[in-house]
Amino acid sequence: MSDLKTKFEELEHRIQKLISLHIELKSANKNLLQSNRKLELELKEEKQRYNRLEAGIENLKETKKTLTNKSITGIKQKINEMISEIDRSSTLINTQHKK
Repeated sequence: MSDLKTKFEELEHRIQKLISLHIELKSANKNLLQSNRKLELELKEEKQRYNRLEAGIENLKETKKTLTNKSITGIKQKINEMISEIDRSSTLINTQHKK
């Protein structure tokens, strides 16, 4: 009878240990799930931030392209004005020289 009682006590002890481990693992699982949700939200925010940065880079490239085109147009216009001024000066010199 004593042997049977000892075996039941051991069994009870093992069951209590399993219950305790189950509670610990359940708590750890809950914490991991919360941590996972938090990391997923952070990842989502970082993806959105990355997409905004990508869009900003594209906008900057377009702006740079536009400004470069405007700059080239402005330089061409200045060169044309200089050529016109040189032509007028040349014409004036030729006119005065013929007199």
